[in-house]
Amino acid sequence: MKKNISMILAVAMLIGMLAGCSGSKPEASSAAAPAPTASAASEAASDAAAPAPEGQILVRIATQMAADNNTTIAMNVFGDYVMEKTNNAIKVEVYPNSQLGAEDIVMQQVLTGTLEMSPISSAVLSTVVPEVNIFSFPFLFNDLDTYIDMCWDEGFRERIFNAVEERTGCKTLGFTIGIGRGVSNTKREIRTVDDMKGLKIRTIGSPIIIDTFNSFGATATNVPWKEVYTALQQGLVDGEDSSVIANLDQKFIESNKFYTQLDTMFQNHLLVVSSELWNKLTPEQQQIFVEAGVKADEYGFECSRTDIKDSYERAAKEYPDFKITSDLTPEEKQTFVDACRPVWDKYKPEVGEDLFNYTYDLMQKMVKK
Repeated sequence: MKKNISMILAVAMLIGMLAGCSGSKPEASSAAAPAPTASAASEAASDAAAPAPEGQILVRIATQMAADNNTTIAMNVFGDYVMEKTNNAIKVEVYPNSQLGAEDIVMQQVLTGTLEMSPISSAVLSTVVPEVNIFSFPFLFNDLDTYIDMCWDEGFRERIFNAVEERTGCKTLGFTIGIGRGVSNTKREIRTVDDMKGLKIRTIGSPIIIDTFNSFGATATNVPWKEVYTALQQGLVDGEDSSVIANLDQKFIESNKFYTQLDTMFQNHLLVVSSELWNKLTPEQQQIFVEAGVKADEYGFECSRTDIKDSYERAAKEYPDFKITSDLTPEEKQTFVDACRPVWDKYKPEVGEDLFNYTYDLMQKMVKK
């Protein structure tokens, strides 16, 4: 059942804490590929979209990412497919780089129907749809390949998509890009949980993520994303939870000296469609949207596989003194897993036993293959 709009607005202040991941640039990489046609359409558009020709449906997609970021390009892939298959009966405009507002504002607009679509990060969406916190369970997903396989699993997709629709009335068409998160810092190499103790680590302001890093013995600190560079420079934090890609794009690497690829969690963006738009579409158009969502996922997941390798190579070339640790032994990684098990117990009821058990059991089967 669709939640009352007043409930959605009531969580706005809580969502604001998560806006640290919605700063001037994203926690992701830039793609070398040029932005497709839908991007060109949005670049040509004015700040306020011009009225669509009579009979044409205008779809605006807002992202927090730069125009050349893979998440934004995935939205262009989506838009190009929709416009081609509908013979431009539907026009898609992609607005990158927070042009239509910060992520918390954009989410409210989609949920209330004043904006048509947006890829919304799981950390932000979880404030309204707690089941989405499944993506933030530490070490639930074994590695990138099994994470991507999980995202294609029909039972998993159905459970997540249904949860979003039941709580908001909105449709979900896919998961856009997911890169395993690690931890970088200015102090020392991190190989076991003991190395984390005493470090002040900037994280997204999500309770489950904060609890995870506190369980490691670190002090999790929610610094707005656009302030992280300065916080590292001034020593207000010792490190941050993101990726090598973010370190390069945001220049955190100028302060950070060490990075460990923990794969603590694989966060992503869920492509959410307002109920107002969805109900305007014919069944044939809805099917085209579903197909376009698959196309966007295919593009995004392929980028996920290549981005890590590319970022490692770029860091080694541009910052040879930046030490990347990606060879933790199973025993070393297990020290982190053991430390954060209480986090699982705390948040299982929030995501629901059915979703958690389904995800956990399927992950175990995938690992044993």
